[in-house]
Amino acid sequence: MNSIYVLTKLTCSLQGKKIKDMGIQKYVTRPEKRYKGQRRHSSFYVGQHLYHWLQLHQMFPKNIEELMQISRYRLKDYIKGQRAISLALSTF
Repeated sequence: MNSIYVLTKLTCSLQGKKIKDMGIQKYVTRPEKRYKGQRRHSSFYVGQHLYHWLQLHQMFPKNIEELMQISRYRLKDYIKGQRAISLALSTF
């Protein structure tokens, strides 16, 4: 049981570090206020939320497309998000 926890934490931390290095952390996790000398999110936190972020995107593709039809002014952000998703998928 303990080894499963260690393996999970290690995997999430490594993927979180890759996401941070790629510069797409702002897509995976919500930015928080940063105080002097404080980190925003740990690599583990980013790696853990990566799974949820990718799952949500796969669960609602039709809804996302409909929203893009309604909100055309958000198309640039959508394209950036799609690029971030493809980069995130390359970490697996």
